[in-house]
Amino acid sequence: FDPTFWAARSFAFLSDPDDWGLAVFLGGPACVSMPAPGAMEWVALRHAPLERAFGFLPLPAHPASGMGTSEGGFDYAVWLTPDGDFRGHHLLERGRRALRETLYPEDGADLDAAASAALLCDREDVVVTAIKPASRGDGYVVRLRSDVGPDARWTTRLSCPSRPIAAATLCDARERDREPLPMDGDAAVVTVTRAITTVRLRFGDV
Repeated sequence: FDPTFWAARSFAFLSDPDDWGLAVFLGGPACVSMPAPGAMEWVALRHAPLERAFGFLPLPAHPASGMGTSEGGFDYAVWLTPDGDFRGHHLLERGRRALRETLYPEDGADLDAAASAALLCDREDVVVTAIKPASRGDGYVVRLRSDVGPDARWTTRLSCPSRPIAAATLCDARERDREPLPMDGDAAVVTVTRAITTVRLRFGDV
């Protein structure tokens, strides 16, 4: 299948042999393709009725073939980076910061900032992206995003400024408990090994 489009959650990053880079913040899940050296294409808008695999099989989530008459818009940001990889440039956090005004309405609450203020990580490359009451079991479920690489293990302290954390458990995406996490005072010590980490927190009395 040519061109091949690869899934991208929030940003894509290219670098040349001299380590200069191009970061594209996509404003949401998209697909990207590198059809030629130094060039990048990405799927900005969808038209599900016209999406085709190999140009003729009617399968959703493939490039659209044909013409559409509707209008659409999308938000994005581009950054030309000096030498260094995407982790060194903290693209996960910078991307959310660059597109923050497009994520929430002008008169709405900044939920990203609220989540990051309610719970704190001592690494800027680990970001709190969601807090909610647990759907399975008790406590609250927290989701962390990170740029951790393959076979890497990062450690971060997860703390709450307003309430002490009494216990923490590592969960899977379906909120099933996997293993208890060690505590450092009122903070949970979380080992991050993947892009999304799910933790169950139980708070103590104030």
